[in-house]
Amino acid sequence: MVAALLTAGVARLGWPVAGGLALQAGIVLLLVAAMRTHALPAHRTLADAGQPSPGRRPWARLLPFGLVLLVVYVIDSTVSAWSSVYLRQTLAASLTVAPLAYAAYQAGTVIGRAAADRLVQNLGAPTVVRGAALLAGSALAALAAAPSWPFAVLAAGAVGLGASVLAPLCLASAARLSPTAAEAVLARLNLFNYVGVVTGGAVSGLLGSTGHFRLAYAVPAALAVLVPAAARHFTRPSNPVRREVVPEAL
Repeated sequence: MVAALLTAGVARLGWPVAGGLALQAGIVLLLVAAMRTHALPAHRTLADAGQPSPGRRPWARLLPFGLVLLVVYVIDSTVSAWSSVYLRQTLAASLTVAPLAYAAYQAGTVIGRAAADRLVQNLGAPTVVRGAALLAGSALAALAAAPSWPFAVLAAGAVGLGASVLAPLCLASAARLSPTAAEAVLARLNLFNYVGVVTGGAVSGLLGSTGHFRLAYAVPAALAVLVPAAARHFTRPSNPVRREVVPEAL
């Protein structure tokens, strides 16, 4: 969010791109200087050779979560990589305005992640997954049909609000499939997000380069509509022992 707003501010002031990048690099260096290390607990050290294997069966049980995660990262990659270009080329936004869709998307992501735990406690994970997927899909459709950049910025924020909830719920629910081998399960699940990032960025870029940026957002909107079909696989922990795995997954 800060980087996107800084980019908009630099464009507004008429600074060269190099100046804006130097400013952002300085902020990153300050963050690095402020970092502090701490020792990991003994039970969370690097991969333990004695850790149980999840075996072959979790691959089939991981599939619903993997497909949802793939859709989430297709959405994330499409909005993150191309929303500024979409506003600039398709909606004729100025260089000052173009980064605002990404800033709004990240703001929605922060709000969605912050509210997810309370929503799951009150409504249950399946209901939250269905609602979040429908919100993300509707917002993507609105983004694809946006008549002007202010409408697109609001739609991008709504996409972040819905899509951000799905990834942590995927990780938490998948970790419960095999609580004694949660790390191995999550490592397998992460393969799907790599595919989603590559697919989303490449396909949307290809469509955008041919002048079809609206279609680039309509496609993930259609994919998001399929996510509620997997909602029944998202469950809350059934006993205190399994509940301990959830914070680690999130």
